[in-house]
Amino acid sequence: MATPRKFILIGLVSFSSLLGLVGAQLDAGPRFSDKHVFKRAALMNIQKTSLDTLSSMSSGRIVFDAELATLQRKILMRATRSIPKHFRRQRMEPNSNAREILWQQWPKFKARAQIANQMAKRLDTRSITGLRSSLPDLISACHACHSEYRRKPNSFITH
Repeated sequence: MATPRKFILIGLVSFSSLLGLVGAQLDAGPRFSDKHVFKRAALMNIQKTSLDTLSSMSSGRIVFDAELATLQRKILMRATRSIPKHFRRQRMEPNSNAREILWQQWPKFKARAQIANQMAKRLDTRSITGLRSSLPDLISACHACHSEYRRKPNSFITH
């Protein structure tokens, strides 16, 4: 049976996911005309929102909460698993941050997405110590992919 705390956590996660969707539109400047490009940007923003939460817990900016951290881990596992699906078709817009080399190196891109998914699965959200030791690997996987396949430099800060 769900406790009131779980309902609050689920609400927070849902709200943060919604903010990620809205944030994708706000960060993009003008609206995307292609719904697939919009969904790609939204997926990346959902992941950024979860990473921001986990990074804030890891650094002590917010109190560590194992249940919330575990929910964020699940969001990241699901999101990183769906990266290839969202990038499968080459669709470009002026506001898209994807570089064309992504589709020219599709097998390598998919492999990097799989590594990110593995790192999301390996996140240890049971304790602050576990989170602090496992989160850098996921952030490194994200940065490695973004440094090669993202047009704008990554603005994610972990401290």
